[in-house]
Amino acid sequence: MNKPAPIAVVLAAGKGTRMKSCRTKVLFPVLGVPIVARVVAAARAAGCTDVVVVIGHEAQAVRDTLGPDLPYAVQTGMPGTGGAVVAARGAVDARGRTVLVLPGDVPLMRAQTLSALLAAHEAQGAAVTVATMKVQDPTGYGRVVRDGPEGGVLRIVEHRDADPSELRIDEVNTSIYAFDGDFLFGDSAAVDRLSPDNAQKEYLLTDVVGFAVADGRSVAGFVIDDELETAGINDRQQLSELERTQRSRVNTGWMRQGVSMDDSATTWIEEAVTLGRDVVLGAGVELRGATSVGEGATVGKGSVLVDCAVGAGVEIGPYVVATRASFEPGSQVRPFTVLNGLNEKKPAASTDADRVQIGAGAQVGPFTHLRQASVLGSEAKAGNFVELKKTELHAGAKANHLAYLGDATVGPRSNIGAGVITCNYDGFSKQRTTIGADVFVGTDSHLIAPVRLGDGAYVATGTTVSRDVPADALAIGRARQENKLGYASRLKSALQAKAQKIKG
Repeated sequence: MNKPAPIAVVLAAGKGTRMKSCRTKVLFPVLGVPIVARVVAAARAAGCTDVVVVIGHEAQAVRDTLGPDLPYAVQTGMPGTGGAVVAARGAVDARGRTVLVLPGDVPLMRAQTLSALLAAHEAQGAAVTVATMKVQDPTGYGRVVRDGPEGGVLRIVEHRDADPSELRIDEVNTSIYAFDGDFLFGDSAAVDRLSPDNAQKEYLLTDVVGFAVADGRSVAGFVIDDELETAGINDRQQLSELERTQRSRVNTGWMRQGVSMDDSATTWIEEAVTLGRDVVLGAGVELRGATSVGEGATVGKGSVLVDCAVGAGVEIGPYVVATRASFEPGSQVRPFTVLNGLNEKKPAASTDADRVQIGAGAQVGPFTHLRQASVLGSEAKAGNFVELKKTELHAGAKANHLAYLGDATVGPRSNIGAGVITCNYDGFSKQRTTIGADVFVGTDSHLIAPVRLGDGAYVATGTTVSRDVPADALAIGRARQENKLGYASRLKSALQAKAQKIKG
């Protein structure tokens, strides 16, 4: 009969005082993923079918981050690591199962290492297996005292309690353990023997090692070779250092798979990103979320892409910012472009319908802002200081500069002049503007939605359009201009005299 799958208990109740933040430490991100989410993912990947998260400080925020599907336990009343594990008791049935205990602040722990730890623990039939590491400077760590060089673990001695011989030990405790579930939580539970009778006045999980030895049970040690896997985060400097290390590992991995980076030290690639061969990334590029970049594509210097799909061979110029955008093969995006697939007021959970779409041969930028569900057809152009939101520019349509088009459809080959605005919001709801094919909208015109402009219509410069314009019609709506000859000098003199009188 196969043994039931192991349980993981992730300790995430602490505040992390040295982070100097209102946010709990375990919610700080490493390459875009919260620290505790990384630990939970590693435990699951190692085969733990149940992952109990022990929460305390900012408990609801941790729940909201990890979601409702996990079992949670709230640590109250019993301080210390032992108190946290006691809180998890009863969250799931541990009978006959291995219980893996993990700190919630070790973001670089790998699933492969946890799998090996669990396998070693079960192979030895140990009551407790302590994950250890050997370090050059063990100052501050709990020392692992063994029964001989290769023997079992006898006890863990905190640095402050160690004698001179124990202080020379270079094998230290990582605060990662595998327990026999019946020994830890069963009828004669080890956790029931914990007491705060120590210098810290806390319930310490390390005491369980001593209980196992006293009971004549086996306590094994499992050495982890990579110190970075067991490195916890105590302050923002350590967070930055670990994140830099992980970023370097990710970048190195992609370069070995055929990706070129102008400056890998300034390139940010999150782990959910996928890249094709011969992708070229400029200095300072950031690829976040579930971004994918197709084979042979180029992403220019300083560009930031979040949850974007970039097709093969696409050329994205420098300083493009895009969220949930889709770039078709052959499209080119010019420098200083901003593409946001999500309206800032919408929830993050969104559909592919919210993506910005850029057709082949379209031109974007510089300084363009493409927002939620905007579409550029082939050869369309959204130029400098143009903002689109839920707007379609069909094939060959152009808004070259200084325009806002919201909730609009612009037909093929139509031209939108500088300073054109669709007035799409009436204070209560959004209204739509529909512009047909081959329409010319002159500079500084206002289109008050809902309104339709028929095919071939012409809107004169400076016109406010508040009614539909039929096909092939000219719309003109300006205040009447009157020229008063010789009046300018008299006006200037009058204004100057008035200014001098005010100063006097």
